[in-house]
Amino acid sequence: MRVVVVTDRHPGIRSSAAGAAIGRAWAERGAQVAVVPIGQAGAGLGEALADLWGADEDLVQVADRAVTIARGEGESGIRLCVSLHAPLEASPPPHWHGSSSVVGQALAAALADLDDDQPLTSIVLEVAEPTWQDGGLGMLRHLGLVTGFEAGGLAGQTLDLDPVRGRLRGADLVLAIPADELTIPLVGLRGITSRAAHAHGHTDPATMLRLDQDLVDLAAAAGAGDLAQAPGSGAVGGVGWAVLALGGRVVSGPGLCRELSGLDRTAAHADLVVTGGDRLDFGSMGGDVLTEVREVAEQVLRPLVVIAGQNFISSRELRSIGVEAAYPVHAHGAAADATQPAVSEDDLLVLARRVAASWSW
Repeated sequence: MRVVVVTDRHPGIRSSAAGAAIGRAWAERGAQVAVVPIGQAGAGLGEALADLWGADEDLVQVADRAVTIARGEGESGIRLCVSLHAPLEASPPPHWHGSSSVVGQALAAALADLDDDQPLTSIVLEVAEPTWQDGGLGMLRHLGLVTGFEAGGLAGQTLDLDPVRGRLRGADLVLAIPADELTIPLVGLRGITSRAAHAHGHTDPATMLRLDQDLVDLAAAAGAGDLAQAPGSGAVGGVGWAVLALGGRVVSGPGLCRELSGLDRTAAHADLVVTGGDRLDFGSMGGDVLTEVREVAEQVLRPLVVIAGQNFISSRELRSIGVEAAYPVHAHGAAADATQPAVSEDDLLVLARRVAASWSW
């Protein structure tokens, strides 16, 4: 029997460690087991990529952020994952006047450790809780954006992005984001200014139109006005547009792990797909990881089972979304929002042994 384990992280347990604990239960029964690290953007993606690449990780301080830099060596060159964690002090939204400069600073810190003659193949950027809505202008400025304007607007100006592209050394630039941000454009009625205004009660039409126009002018000045309406260009306070304008791409965290690991190919050779995570409830439906793994399992026609810290979804409802069964470490009480008991690697192994006894052939 062949089993592929693609599980989200648990609090305090990396995806790879959780997967190893779960996979051990099937390995003890003689199954061939593959563990694929996976993570959501802002919640374990950097860890998963570091383990997938066998990369070293460094934790540094950049402005108000802790930044983890994972650096791995592939066949064709260096791969970087730059993960900006949540700010040290919360800043109340909306963030009209915030700057994405900290993203540029973090990227610069990651690039500073590379020798000039080292080939750089990819840069993955993961950002938790943006405190800006500047379309990535602060990031671009810090990385060497050439401008010919003074403060007071970008209308009619020209911005040269080539120095920034040169700084990135031709690497494949990827912004990993939560899946629900993949459809957000930079500007317009569904853009970041409109969304923030309605979410936080700032609906003065003149102010909102001016702020949105500033982003339109930014995109036009860089010769990438068409990208301001592209899905994902509004992600991470507009950093999505800056990444697209630099020739990069915007993807979900689990989608990126799926791509880089060749998960579809691995799952196609498996008899069973196992996933899991912190909790299953109707609010998140397992989050981005379960959504991605469900899609893989459905495409390759393999049964999918879930091992979770807690489960609040009935078996009938789980089958309706493509999950054969879900097994919780802890039985839940009446309140779905109650604090979950801690889960250890031993807890996952004990439960997985019971599950493997039923799901083995």
